[in-house]
Amino acid sequence: MTGPNGQIRIQINTSGLTCYERRCLDINPAARSVRSIGNKTTRIPGNIDVSSGTVTPDEFRQMAITASLAGGIGSGQDRD
Repeated sequence: MTGPNGQIRIQINTSGLTCYERRCLDINPAARSVRSIGNKTTRIPGNIDVSSGTVTPDEFRQMAITASLAGGIGSGQDRD
């Protein structure tokens, strides 16, 4: 999808995964949360506006990094 200024916009899928360039994220605009499969849910960075239902490729990549840093289910808990 292309925005009004000709910039690529990624449509957020609110009923499943939003995928771009072989990466998929579970994005919830209402809760302002994002999750990468196998990782914990985390907050969408404050500088990213998801209220329009779309994000730019750069914003998607930023959310993917944030989601990957959230860690997995057992992250940090499995050390004795």
